Amino acid sequence: MVPKTKRDFWIDFGLCFALILVYLLLGWFYWRLVAVPAKPDEIGHLTYVAEIRLGHVWPVMRSDPNFPCGAVRGTTDERFQPPLYYWLSALVTLPTPVRWPGEWTAPNPWFSYSWASAPGGNLAFCVQFPEGNPFLMALRLWSWLLGVLIPCGVYLGARAWLPRPAAVLASMLATTMPSVLFSQTGVSNIALFVPLNALSIAQAIWIWRSGWSPARARRLSILLVLAFYTRLEAVFLLLPVAFALLRTHWSITRGLWAGLRWGIRVAVWILPLFARNLFFYGDPLARVGLFPRGWTVPLGMWIRYEGWNTYRLIFTSLGTGTVYAPDGFYMLTGLFLLPGLMGTIHLLCCTKRFSEIWMLLFHAVAVVIAAVLLSLRYIVGWPRYIATAGLSWYMLWAAGYMTFWPQRVRYLALAGAIVFWYVLSLAVLFQILFPIYVPRAAERSGAPVAFLGKGIVLHRATITPSRARPGDDLIIRLVWEATEPVAGNYAVFVHALEPDAPRILAQEDTFPFYGHYPTMLWVPGKPFEDIHHLRLPSDLNVPYVRLTTGLYDYKTMERLPAIAPDGTPFEAGGPYAIPIGQVVIAGSEAPPSGTRQHPHPAQK
Repeated sequence: MVPKTKRDFWIDFGLCFALILVYLLLGWFYWRLVAVPAKPDEIGHLTYVAEIRLGHVWPVMRSDPNFPCGAVRGTTDERFQPPLYYWLSALVTLPTPVRWPGEWTAPNPWFSYSWASAPGGNLAFCVQFPEGNPFLMALRLWSWLLGVLIPCGVYLGARAWLPRPAAVLASMLATTMPSVLFSQTGVSNIALFVPLNALSIAQAIWIWRSGWSPARARRLSILLVLAFYTRLEAVFLLLPVAFALLRTHWSITRGLWAGLRWGIRVAVWILPLFARNLFFYGDPLARVGLFPRGWTVPLGMWIRYEGWNTYRLIFTSLGTGTVYAPDGFYMLTGLFLLPGLMGTIHLLCCTKRFSEIWMLLFHAVAVVIAAVLLSLRYIVGWPRYIATAGLSWYMLWAAGYMTFWPQRVRYLALAGAIVFWYVLSLAVLFQILFPIYVPRAAERSGAPVAFLGKGIVLHRATITPSRARPGDDLIIRLVWEATEPVAGNYAVFVHALEPDAPRILAQEDTFPFYGHYPTMLWVPGKPFEDIHHLRLPSDLNVPYVRLTTGLYDYKTMERLPAIAPDGTPFEAGGPYAIPIGQVVIAGSEAPPSGTRQHPHPAQK
């Protein structure tokens, strides 16, 4: 499939350019609408870049609990990772000002908090400076533009052995994958590793097809060294390289000898990285950075409880937490993937020689097996790595999908697959990511419910349902607005109380928008809707419950004073809880007329 004429060259060039535009368009949506501070695992990457900018050229993971972003069992610190991405990022951001990281980090114990799960997400820090900060903007732009290499690498690698439509499909799969887009539009070393991974696999395919040469050996050496200095998962790239060496040298003896000589030259460049890890962490692979489960999960239990999530998270693993879509979403994508899988099996069974399909298959399967085995002992983002490091899957699936369809409808089916995958990526963006990471704008209506200190207004509070049974879930929608920049991060509490007593029957505490939108990041003059859930006790035995809300300082546990629109304080001298309504419990009568109630503009 190598271009034979100048016309073929320009067609391939034009298709690469079009694929780059598709990637940039989708990346722009992700970048503009999903704010960086919404993904707090990037705090480790930001800290590393800032330290390098401040003169610490090769920082190491710290265990000092007083350090602003110090390691908490390895979950909030990226400095055990290879440093190439951070070195390059420090150069890119040189024109921008940077301060010591401790000045712009704050605890965020509720990141990825879900009303259906335990509090305390996978990371405990958030960014305190606004999205428009030039340091952040430069880093995001740099990561986003690195992704331009992904469509080029996948297309050129697939084009070495597939027709153009199938190569386009493989590249579309790689550049519209939600986990790829999410990593390329944030601050993460994966944003550099994925392009290097794509280019390395493409180079291995070209070596397989066209033979080993000094020029190709040099290119592959450079790509592998760069990949190792970006993420240690680059070790999986050695598998397709080994197959390419054996294939092009025709004998195991000659292939092993050539591979050994070439490998020694590459190892000389990688040796300082492993020596550094061995010196600081006592392990060349720096596995101290992984978060151990505390016990090894049996494979059978893993398949039972997490196997389904592997498939689901390939599409929605975002690097910062688990975001689930309805099961119908995954069933639909499963039906779509089935033809490609069947076509790949057909290719494997009908191929008479050891082709590139086997090389890609072994690489893809190795990535999946390693990700699963690691997840038995460690809490790792394994689905993300299957999707971003296993780029061989896209070429395999595209080849199988093209083979599955009869010749007369093949190109129509390929066009439909490209459209479907593009629509799927947009669906993930609008139906999954935005509800989790992008606060929904709200309108002011009527008189405010309360004014709090620090320039914060509660405009509206809505509770549904108004009548509930014991054990039911309540949805509380709060509309907040900052009238001026907020100088601290305050947690929101929502309490369900007994009718005439302060005893709390149910509660939820979290940073606004489940930790994704801390108060320090609120944009003055832009109200937004903050949704909370409460599950009533199953043994509830009261005629109704009162609901209150408010803000408090997580460090001191002191609540912000709140006053009603008429200037009177709520529960003067008490806990500054704002009454937002009540819910009648099914089977009981409405509250008697003599019962003290808390009317407000939002709950009629």
